Amino acid sequence: MSWRLWAVLAVLAVLACGGDNKVVGGSGTVSGSVAGNSWTHIAAAYWIGKPAAGSPPVILFLLEAPLDCPTISLLNWDKTIGVSQVLEIGLSEAAARTFHVPGDGVVAYLRDTLNPDADSATITATAINPMRNLTGTFDAMFRTDRLQGTFDAAYCPTGVEP
Repeated sequence: MSWRLWAVLAVLAVLACGGDNKVVGGSGTVSGSVAGNSWTHIAAAYWIGKPAAGSPPVILFLLEAPLDCPTISLLNWDKTIGVSQVLEIGLSEAAARTFHVPGDGVVAYLRDTLNPDADSATITATAINPMRNLTGTFDAMFRTDRLQGTFDAAYCPTGVEP
C-alpha cells in the first residue's frame, strides 16, 4: 500500500472520530442515589497520580461524565463538569484488601455544590497493577442513601484532586 493511501486512511479515521482523539479511561458500575440524585452509570474511572498534600495516598475518581486523563490533570477540573456526579474514594495504601469508613478509607460524593462524606463504607481493592489500574468494589452509606458498585480505575499519572 502506498504512503498516500495510508495518509488518506489516517485522515479519514480522524474525521470519522470528529477530530477528537481524547481517550476516556476506566470503567465501572454504580447503583443508588444520594440526596435524591439517582446514579446508574460510570463513564470514566481514574486512579490519580498526584493526590493533594494531607490526602490519602491513593485517590480514585468514579465519574458520570466521560472525562479523559488530561482533563482531570487540570486544577479545578470539577468546575467544568456541571452537575455530573463524582465519587471520590481515598485509601490509606495501595494494597489488595478491604478498607473501611470510618477507618482507613474515605468516600465523598460530589455534585455541583453538594459534597457529603459517606457515614460508613466498605471498599475492597481486588487488584492493583502499578502504573496501570486498580480494580475493586464499593458500598457507601450517606445517612439513609446508598451507592454501591464496581470500578476498574485507569492510572492517570498527572491526575489531581480538583
